[in-house]
Amino acid sequence: MHIHIAETTRLLDATQNHGITEALKQAYENLEVKPSECLACVACVKRFPFGLDVITNMQAAAKLFEECC
Repeated sequence: MHIHIAETTRLLDATQNHGITEALKQAYENLEVKPSECLACVACVKRFPFGLDVITNMQAAAKLFEECC
C-alpha cells in the first residue's frame, strides 16, 4: 500500500509525549497514504527491521488521528 510506516510510527509515538498537536495532525494529513488504507496483509512485517507490530501501529494511528479529529 506504500504506507510510510516509519513516519506513521513517529507520529504515533509523538502523541505519547505531546498529545495530538496541530503540528502532528498536519503531518498526519500530509501523509500520501493514510494508515487506514492498511490491508493487514503482513507483507510489510517481513520487511520492517525493528520487530515492530506494524499492523497494530497502523490501526492505532488511524483510530487516533482519523476518528478523534
